[in-house]
Amino acid sequence: MTSVAKQVARIFAVEVFVKENVCFKMHEFHRDGVASHVHNIFADFAATPEDFHRRYHPLYSSFREGCLREGSWSEKRFKSHLLLPWLHEILAGNASLKALGQSLLGSDNIAIWSTDWCVKPAIRPSEETNGIEDDLQASAATTSPRAPAYYFTWHQDSTYSRLPDGITVWIAFSDVQESSGPVLFYPGSHKLGQLPHSEDRSDPNNMLAFGQQVTDEGMERLFRSLVEDNEGDGDVGVSDEVLGGDKRSRAVLGVVDQHSPPLVGGVPAGRTAGRDASPEPQEDATPTTTNNTKKRKIFSAHPLRPGDLSVHSFLTVHSSQPNKDTDRDRVGLAVRLVPLSCGIGRRDRVTPFVEDLQAKSHQEGGFQFETFIPKDEMGQREMEEWTLSMEREKELYFEDHQGMSYK
Repeated sequence: MTSVAKQVARIFAVEVFVKENVCFKMHEFHRDGVASHVHNIFADFAATPEDFHRRYHPLYSSFREGCLREGSWSEKRFKSHLLLPWLHEILAGNASLKALGQSLLGSDNIAIWSTDWCVKPAIRPSEETNGIEDDLQASAATTSPRAPAYYFTWHQDSTYSRLPDGITVWIAFSDVQESSGPVLFYPGSHKLGQLPHSEDRSDPNNMLAFGQQVTDEGMERLFRSLVEDNEGDGDVGVSDEVLGGDKRSRAVLGVVDQHSPPLVGGVPAGRTAGRDASPEPQEDATPTTTNNTKKRKIFSAHPLRPGDLSVHSFLTVHSSQPNKDTDRDRVGLAVRLVPLSCGIGRRDRVTPFVEDLQAKSHQEGGFQFETFIPKDEMGQREMEEWTLSMEREKELYFEDHQGMSYK
């Protein structure tokens, strides 16, 4: 096939992707703040979920195992697309991902703000370990036998990113079932604007760096809007297995659980990140339904096959429970896309899409650009670029949090 024919085929493939996915997901996304089960975004790289898993899961596993051995996973799980040529290719070189972001963000000029691996280890039946060689297997489970029960509390991505707009594209690198600890969402919560968050760093299993979560006051506001919108409808949309021990979610549904994470209150001083300039949310801004006949209070993004994705607004309230699977880690990659227009006055670095870089059409906004395309996995130049970008990101993220680090 000639280069011209390849280009025509590629353009046609993107048009098909947009027609089959984006056009049908835009209404869902703007209504609920989340759209799930988006397929074929990696059609140019892997034909099927099995092909995606066969090609990319071993590459991810090798990267993670190396990081675990040297004790650098908590840092290198962030912005690893700057270290891994294969990951940079399927993200920054992905015209379908760009088309999805442009459609949902309503902007032609977008970039990858950051990426981070979200890994929940499988539960191992064994309670003994014979060292790191036993702990690090080439299978989906790549952690210690007694795996921590990692989870994410209810939060909004806008809180510490301090970005007025943005979307998180959550890409499955493993099968995500009901038992895997899928991402949970409150549909329509993005319409409430920025909610207050508090911090509780007491539980190391909370994968959020500050243990941040929407305050009791914020959750009560959310629950009130849900009750008003769902009065007389008992459909939850997810099972007790998915909800696990989340007391605040289960309480509004009339369920009590003694094994839930502790509730926290109070708003940390000086943490008014996110939509600082946005108006106060209106009292009538209530979550909408996820289908036309039954109103769901919580939406669970499952099942997902490798290469499938969900996408949500930075303002959508979401969380997830521990992975209960015994045979596989739950592996996802969160890709944060932002319009360049929100970068005015910022020092953090973003990755332009390759076709924008080649066309030199990325020079807009205040962000600084990661223009170097990685060639060697964790090579010297790659490490230099990653280090600079991480310094800028931590400068923003850990402001007023001296001595803290990622998990």
